[in-house]
Amino acid sequence: MVKLKKARTLFYKPFAALEGFDTINNEPYRIASFTAIKHLIEAKEWHASRMASAELIKTGLSGLHYLQTYERLLIRGIVTAAYIGWAAYASLYIFRPLDFVVPQEAPGAKFVHAMAAVILVGFWALFTLQHAPSTFYVYIAFPCYFWHEFLLQAMVGLRMPPRLNLWKMLLSAMMIVAVLQAMVLAYTYRFIWSIGFVIIGVMWPITWPWQKLKQNIIPAIVWGLLCLVAAVFPLLSVEKQESLPTILSGGCMILICGAFAASWVLEDVESHKGKASRQMLTTVFTIQAILIVAIMAITSSSVRSLQSKQGLPVVNQVLGWIFLGNVPGILVISAKLI
Repeated sequence: MVKLKKARTLFYKPFAALEGFDTINNEPYRIASFTAIKHLIEAKEWHASRMASAELIKTGLSGLHYLQTYERLLIRGIVTAAYIGWAAYASLYIFRPLDFVVPQEAPGAKFVHAMAAVILVGFWALFTLQHAPSTFYVYIAFPCYFWHEFLLQAMVGLRMPPRLNLWKMLLSAMMIVAVLQAMVLAYTYRFIWSIGFVIIGVMWPITWPWQKLKQNIIPAIVWGLLCLVAAVFPLLSVEKQESLPTILSGGCMILICGAFAASWVLEDVESHKGKASRQMLTTVFTIQAILIVAIMAITSSSVRSLQSKQGLPVVNQVLGWIFLGNVPGILVISAKLI
C-alpha cells in the first residue's frame, strides 16, 4: 500500500514514525523497531518485548490511518473553496451588482476565463497522474464554477456609482461572515438553525418599514409560518430511518411553495421585461418542477430498494448524477431571465 501510494502521489511525504531514518542504527525506524524487539526476545525480556510490540502495532495503525487520510487536506481545501465560493456566488443575488451598471463584459473577463480553465485542467491533470477517484474531478469543478461566476459579476460591479453606501456593504459583508460561522457551529449545535429560522422568519419582517410590511402582510405571515415549521426540525432527534411519506411530502411542499412564489416572479418579469421573458421563465420553472417530480420518483425507488436490502440501483445513481449536472445550467438560465 505504501509503494502504491508513493508511486501514484506527487511529492509524497512518508510517515515519519515508520519511514524516518534512525541515525544510531543506520536504518529506518520500522526496521530498527523490529530489530529491538528481536533482541528483547532473544534476551528473554518478555514484558519489554510485549510492550515494544504493542507500541509498534500502535505506530503501524497510526501509519495506516496516515495513508488512508493522506489526501484529507486536499479534500478539505477543495470543500472549503467550494463552500466559500458558493456563499460568494449566492451573495450576488443579495447585492445584485449588475443592477447598478449597464450590462457589459467585465474588465479582465478573459483573464478570469483563462484562470478558471487553467486551474480546472491543472487539477484534472494532477488527479489523472495520481489515479484519483472520479469524484475528485467533480469536486474541483464546483469551486471553479462558483468563483468564476462571482469574479465576473463582481468585477463589473466595481464600476458602481458613488451613491452606493460602502459602509452598508461592509456591514452586510460582516453579517454574512457571522451567519456563515453560525452555520458552521450549527452542524454541532443544531438548535442554532432553529434560532436562525426564528430570526429570519419572525424578527426580520418586524424590522421592515410599516408601509412595506402592510403591503406584503400576507407573504410575511406565510414566510413566518414556514420558518417556524422549519425551526422544529433541527430540534428533533437525528437518529431516524428514512420515511418515504415525509420525503414525498417535502417534495410536494417544494412544488407548492415554488408555484406560490412563481406567480409573483412571473408578474414582475412581465412588467419589466415583457411577455416573451415571462414565457421563457415559465418554461424554465416548468422544467424545474418536472425535475423535482422525477427526483421524487427516483428517491422513492431508491428508498424501497435500500429498505429491501437490494442496494442502490445503478440506473438511479446515473439519473441522480445527470440531474445534478443539469441543475447549474438551469440556475444560470433562471438568473439571466429574472
